[in-house]
Amino acid sequence: MAAFIETRGSPDSYREVRVQYSPPLFPPANTVFPRCATFPVLFCLLSVMKKYQVTIQFEMPDDFMELVPPHRTYINYLINKDIVDQYAVSMETQRVWITLNAGNKKEVEEYLKKSPLFKFWTFEIDELFVIDGHHYRLPAVQPN
Repeated sequence: MAAFIETRGSPDSYREVRVQYSPPLFPPANTVFPRCATFPVLFCLLSVMKKYQVTIQFEMPDDFMELVPPHRTYINYLINKDIVDQYAVSMETQRVWITLNAGNKKEVEEYLKKSPLFKFWTFEIDELFVIDGHHYRLPAVQPN
């Protein structure tokens, strides 16, 4: 927080006042972020936890389906702890997409290793720069 002297009053009675100044939390919209950037997008960029997109390719040997229920229990646990935002599976392509909140890629990998299905996976972890969608928006105001 900076302090400076400001002159206030009319030309007849100027007085000097010590003013405390704290810089704004966000820079003006036209300097760094485009005006079309929404609050959720800006919040995501400035938040401490980073978001990662994990793309998993899996194989389905005979014992795979036995491990699906404990895997789903683990994924539900991560969703309830706000670690996993989204979880999607395609049986057509045998691919999984998971959006996670974590401090770094190593932390993401640690979460993945705890899954009972980990031994069937080959995966790729990407740090996301921007993520936006209906899930990240404030609810619409419904006037009475």
